[in-house]
Amino acid sequence: GTYFWSFNCTPTLTDGRDNPFHDARIRRAFALSVNKRDIVDKVRALGEVPAYVITPPGSIPGYDEDQSIRGLGYDPAHGRRLLAEAGWIDRDNDGLVENAQGVPFPTVELLCSAGSYHDKVALAMGAMWEKTLGVRTRIVVKESKTYKDDLKRRDYMLARGGWFGDYGDPTTFLSLSVTGDGNNDRGYSDPHFDAIIDRANATRDPDERMRILEEA
Repeated sequence: GTYFWSFNCTPTLTDGRDNPFHDARIRRAFALSVNKRDIVDKVRALGEVPAYVITPPGSIPGYDEDQSIRGLGYDPAHGRRLLAEAGWIDRDNDGLVENAQGVPFPTVELLCSAGSYHDKVALAMGAMWEKTLGVRTRIVVKESKTYKDDLKRRDYMLARGGWFGDYGDPTTFLSLSVTGDGNNDRGYSDPHFDAIIDRANATRDPDERMRILEEA
């Protein structure tokens, strides 16, 4: 299984505001600015393995043997460059980034369910993002049913998530990001990604299929 946080990838939020996380550069900037090793070692402290791709390493024989070449690691300098490339810069030296019109980056709301450790992870990530990227965050804790309803409605900016594989194939994890999949709570849609999955599904050679899915 993999524990993760979902970005809402849709163009607008449910209240009609533009969604900054529709821009892949901003999603990457935030991902690159999370020190997952610190979260694993200092926040969770249960011996878990940092996840740089969604499929757990070693969980599927013959698939993605060397994950060190994939995924996004910890590179806050790269994260700051990507955020600036997307137009968000600290223009008045107050420690917070603004767009070209001087409007601060919206306070990032982190949705999680009550009664567990998710708020501690959210607090740690928020501190990293404020220090590295110059953005403010707010934790939104809701009861389990309300949290799930908000997730399905995509009424969030970031939300805690997790997935345990249902069967021994990479698609049990990768299909979560296929356009229109019933478990794609993020609204993520990339025609190139979808085409790679379709190509894998049409490939009969098992080794070749695994290599295509590694590309996905």
